[in-house]
Amino acid sequence: MRRIILREPRPPRRILRRHPEARGPNAVAAGLLRGLDAIGQTVFVDRSDGLPLRSGDRVGVLSGPTHLRRHLQGPGPATDVRIVVGPNVCMRPTDIADVDWRRADAVVVPSPWVAEFWADDAPQIADRIVVWAAGVDTELWAPDEGASRTLGLVYDKGLGVRQTAAAVDALARVGLEPRIIRYGEYRPRTYRSLLRRAAMMVWLSPSESQGMALLEAWSAGVPTLCVDPVAWRASGAPPGLERSSPAPYLSASTGALVPDHEDMRSAAAAFAARLDDFEPRHAAVTRFSLAAAARSYLAILDGAD
Repeated sequence: MRRIILREPRPPRRILRRHPEARGPNAVAAGLLRGLDAIGQTVFVDRSDGLPLRSGDRVGVLSGPTHLRRHLQGPGPATDVRIVVGPNVCMRPTDIADVDWRRADAVVVPSPWVAEFWADDAPQIADRIVVWAAGVDTELWAPDEGASRTLGLVYDKGLGVRQTAAAVDALARVGLEPRIIRYGEYRPRTYRSLLRRAAMMVWLSPSESQGMALLEAWSAGVPTLCVDPVAWRASGAPPGLERSSPAPYLSASTGALVPDHEDMRSAAAAFAARLDDFEPRHAAVTRFSLAAAARSYLAILDGAD
């Protein structure tokens, strides 16, 4: 009988209780568990590798080098046990060089550009790399249909003071009240409240592996004008990130990309003039819901990727 087993290194209660306000890697695990619950899939969360594996098991090692080493070192499991690792085990495969990555049946990464990055870093596992996008709680991050959308948000993740100031000025010039959200300095409920009153958001980030805060904005119905950090990739990006993206899942329905050398006033004015053309909420609900992400992850566990 097929069992779904997720292995996390001593998962905190926020994960085990599927806490909706978990952030970072914890949010990925908690959201996946909630998505699996939503689609009626029983799952075992094994904290310490104490659950013996048996024929037909499907094991997801979401994060943590300890669990990774236990599965990719030493004697292997039965041949019909499928092992899937990622997406939060490490930054790049060569960071954990003392394991045989090819013993994993699939290596999950959060976006296409990260897949290219990992394949370059470890060509021997290129055929095992699978892209999987974590889901967002589209009910928690739902828009408030009765709210007046008078704000223009600037999501500041360290692209530069000049870019932030230019975005604030551009939003004010199109008649919106600028508000700055600084990465790592806000509570989720504060962000959620601002999104429900925002007409648009300017996204300032040098690089995103997936961009969960973007998905939350789209779920709340906020289209995003994302600045493409051309200059940063050319001169300031760490090795291997020259092909990275500030918004890997941006599409024509969720927003637009503007190169950092273009005039922000003109770009924001053109974007604001066509806000009704975007359907970010629809994109989030149909593609990035917790249930959709859970089904995609199950397909990877079963080898149907």
